[in-house]
Amino acid sequence: MPVIEHRNILFCLFDSLSLKDFDQLECAGALPALSCLRSDGVFFNRCYTPCPESSPARASVFTGLDPAVHGLWTNGVALPHTETTFSQLLKSAGYSTFLAGRYQLAGVSRWTTEHVPVRDFEQMAWAHGPLHRSRQNAYLNWLKQIAPEDYSSIFTTQANPDKTQLSHQQKTAYEALPDELSFNHWVGKSASNWINKSIDDKPLLAIAGFCVGNDLGAEPHPDGDGEGVSEIALRQADTAIGKIVEHLRASSRSKDTVIVIASARGNCDFASGDNQMNERSIRVPLLFSYPGCDPRVVDSLVSTIDIAPTVMELANVVRGGRTQGCLLPAVCNDTEATRDWAMTRLRTSTLCGARNWKTSFCLNKWKLVTQHNASADGGDKLRLYDLESDPEEQSNLALDQTYAGTLESMIDQMIDARCALEDRTEPRIAEF
Repeated sequence: MPVIEHRNILFCLFDSLSLKDFDQLECAGALPALSCLRSDGVFFNRCYTPCPESSPARASVFTGLDPAVHGLWTNGVALPHTETTFSQLLKSAGYSTFLAGRYQLAGVSRWTTEHVPVRDFEQMAWAHGPLHRSRQNAYLNWLKQIAPEDYSSIFTTQANPDKTQLSHQQKTAYEALPDELSFNHWVGKSASNWINKSIDDKPLLAIAGFCVGNDLGAEPHPDGDGEGVSEIALRQADTAIGKIVEHLRASSRSKDTVIVIASARGNCDFASGDNQMNERSIRVPLLFSYPGCDPRVVDSLVSTIDIAPTVMELANVVRGGRTQGCLLPAVCNDTEATRDWAMTRLRTSTLCGARNWKTSFCLNKWKLVTQHNASADGGDKLRLYDLESDPEEQSNLALDQTYAGTLESMIDQMIDARCALEDRTEPRIAEF
């Protein structure tokens, strides 16, 4: 338990950023602020998202529950109002709470506005992304006010709910903006301004929802919402995070603030079904930095559903009973047993109505990917990889009899893991 009664929490959440892209850009010197935080914090090298789709993955981050339990099982579905987020619990415990940028726990297609519950945040500056044309997009309203000519160069026509795909003209015009007019600069500035104005006698939770996916908040491709990372947007987010940290260190809050850096999911081109469960899609960066922490790299298998209970523990606020996540090792003094596996599931359908259900299960160096589709042949239905010798997942060992025992063991343990994440909190309605 923390010595400080209630720590402040700064949570910086990316929409689509894989560990691989993060590592590559950091090694290239493109992310100085994040690199500094990484060297001073606890970095989880094997963190997996429970779903490669945006909304289910984000709902798991905020609830600490698997998508099969919290109910937001695919994009376009809203998180049930009966579920509880860690932001709601912190607000109920007396925290000042604020959101700037993306939240995405509800459908936002056709330029609709996401109705973020007031029970979660005292104040909000909601914006799904720089090119999402909801009238309540706070970033676009800000840009239109301070730089009307730049706004008009991006949006040359009225918003059309039947044309929500990213256009080359809009992307080019947006990326030509100076950094100080970018979406991620605005997110960071909004968070810094709110932190500066917040009263000192209340702990705070500030969530900065950055947009670094190269769809930039526009509608994803209808065959899936996979996307790559925009290096320009990620650099802007890094600069914004650096400025927030500077504001914190210049204030009295620096000594008792936990900084959490995470991505809800990875990124890839979903045009190929094989890409939906590869490491670039489901393995994400996760970092905790706070005064007094022991900097290290943790290679334990963890999940983003572990973020919510860990944040609650660091904030010294009682966790909700439905939380399935574990306390992250090396952050909470290893006070709770962790899983030794990580699981990711996808449950969606293609445009033609065909099922697209998959499960990825990682244990030690092994990774099993299962296609839950009766029409799939044996070579596609099961894929087994040795991530230690084959990190690019080029060699499927599932049909090699040498690994038959390993395959059988992985299938058994995957079934056990699926059972472990079943929801058993509903009351019984009968005596048998």
